[in-house]
Amino acid sequence: MTRRGQWLLLGAILLLIGGVVALTTYGLRDEIFVVDAGSKAPNFEAVTLFDHQVKSFADDYKGHVTLVNIWATWCAPCRAEMPSLERLYREFGPKGLRMVAINAADPDASDSTVLEFAKTYRLSFDVLRDMPAAGQDSIMRIYKTTGFPESAP
Repeated sequence: MTRRGQWLLLGAILLLIGGVVALTTYGLRDEIFVVDAGSKAPNFEAVTLFDHQVKSFADDYKGHVTLVNIWATWCAPCRAEMPSLERLYREFGPKGLRMVAINAADPDASDSTVLEFAKTYRLSFDVLRDMPAAGQDSIMRIYKTTGFPESAP
């Protein structure tokens, strides 16, 4: 093979690799890139306490500045964070801020436990539970969370 042929082969291989990387990145973009402030929020569904009525981001929060907080009753940092979230909501809620705290990865907690948690911290914003229907993704998967607590503006 001539030197020119070798360079053409190398160029073709590099173009092929670049194309595969570009297609893979494009195809997995929702899995690779997390939700950022200012980006379009992915839809989620969570349920209200006790009556388990489904609320979704698209129906109940779309078009509003909304802070989504994902937490668990057993999480000590979640307990430490809740009073500051409540202060934030009391200050900016009247100015249009919507806030929803979604209890996730807490299968052993009952609705009563979650409600008691909300009462303990005098939470005045929406508190929901992540109880996805069969075949639906959890809020943690949709928002690509890695721990507790996590918030997405």
